[in-house]
Amino acid sequence: MMEATETDINTSLTAEILAIAEARAVSEGLQGNTLTRHRSAIKALTDTLNGSTVRLVRPGRWVSLYAREPSTSTLTSNMKFVASILEWTEARGYPQADFYLRIAHAIRQALAVKA
Repeated sequence: MMEATETDINTSLTAEILAIAEARAVSEGLQGNTLTRHRSAIKALTDTLNGSTVRLVRPGRWVSLYAREPSTSTLTSNMKFVASILEWTEARGYPQADFYLRIAHAIRQALAVKA
C-alpha cells in the first residue's frame, strides 16, 4: 500500500525554491544577473517541480526530461542550478532540507547518467 506522501502533488515547490534562491543570493551577495538566471532555471522546470513528490526524488524523472528534449544544454544547466540551490539548504537548517537534498541527489544522478 502506498503512503499518501508518495502520490502528493507539490504545487508550491517552485515558489519555495524561488524563495530559497533569493535567500541564497542575499546570503552570498550574488549579483542580480545570477539571481535572474537562477529564477529562469527554476521557472523552466516548474512542470517537473510541481509534480508528484515521490517522483522528484527519482533520477528517472529527471532523465526523462532531457531524453525527450531536442536541445539539452539549457535543460542541463537549469537542472544544475536547481540542484545547487537545493543543496545549499542542507547546512542552513531549512525544515525540508532532507527532501530538497534528495531532489538534488536525484538531479545529480540523472546528470551523471547523461554524461
